[in-house]
Amino acid sequence: MEAKEMTGTTGKKARIEYLDVAKGIGIILVVWAHARAPYMHYIYLFHMPFFFLISGYLFNNRNSLRQFVLGKIKTLYLPFVVWNLAATAIRVILKPETFDYYKKIAVQIILTLNKDGQFFGATWFLGSLFIVSVCYKLLDTVIHDCAWKREAITLFFIAGGVIGFEITFKYLFSRTLVLGMFYAIGYFVRENQEKLKEFDKIIFAAAAFLIFLVLGRHNSAGMATNEYGHIFAFVIGALLASYVVIYLSRWIADIRFFPVRAVKKICMVCGKRSIDILIWQFVAFRIVIAIQLNRAGIPLRQILDFYPVYSVENGWWLAYFLVGMIVPIIWGLILDIPGWIFTAIRSRVKAKRKNSGAEEPTNCDGE
Repeated sequence: MEAKEMTGTTGKKARIEYLDVAKGIGIILVVWAHARAPYMHYIYLFHMPFFFLISGYLFNNRNSLRQFVLGKIKTLYLPFVVWNLAATAIRVILKPETFDYYKKIAVQIILTLNKDGQFFGATWFLGSLFIVSVCYKLLDTVIHDCAWKREAITLFFIAGGVIGFEITFKYLFSRTLVLGMFYAIGYFVRENQEKLKEFDKIIFAAAAFLIFLVLGRHNSAGMATNEYGHIFAFVIGALLASYVVIYLSRWIADIRFFPVRAVKKICMVCGKRSIDILIWQFVAFRIVIAIQLNRAGIPLRQILDFYPVYSVENGWWLAYFLVGMIVPIIWGLILDIPGWIFTAIRSRVKAKRKNSGAEEPTNCDGE
């Protein structure tokens, strides 16, 4: 699908901006919930479905299967495996007697069936998204183009979601099946966005928000344990809340009023660094935990006894939230420095080769 078809009349730049804003709002809500901040109950009812939905919306069906899989290995699989294995290796060094246990965990990490439970717990998202996106691409490649292709693939993933709701599989695979349903719905929405434009109005967004609040007040969701108060209400609520976030993101991206522009810049920065925040937020939380343990006179060696936070009373949730947002962004920028240096060197080498080649006489006939 062409970029213009994705955006309608808004243009490519506006599309990128509002999607970055949407991802920024999403990751802010994720850290807010993990910091045990107020109203976290509502956030847990939709924040992960939202990320899978928007990831499905961004699904690229133009790349070959090989290109697609290699890209997902680089952006999803390797960050998941590398950092989780690093945490596992550190644990083995600290406690060599646990080698056999962590060797088993390492194999499960490589297969995306497990993850570190203390520092990189949130990275399960990367492993699940890798499985879902590759499976979606496989189906998209295998099934020949026809009038009902997108509907068939979407129904397949919805069926998988229903199975995930009904059966609790090992290694939290039920959660992956459920979220795969939202991924497929995301791309289905993109394919049919022209038909859905009539719902892109503030009155519908306001109604969706109110319905979500009503449903959320009487519902609960534990995706890790595969336990839901009302499954249908969870699915509808997650879709409605995702729609509200996307509508709000478009509004923020279009408004030129200064305070809104400032919010837009913050959201875009967070959106562009969402993977860094996702990976490092729990590591950053340890900074606040260490401060709290020191104040409470508790030995720092017990820092691993508390997850993901120590205490959020007396406003400490705000410290967790701010540190969980700011530190990962800074650390991500630091980790990018070697890449920037390599890119700069490579660009200079290419420029020198191009200039030297331009000065040499050439013969079109190869003589």
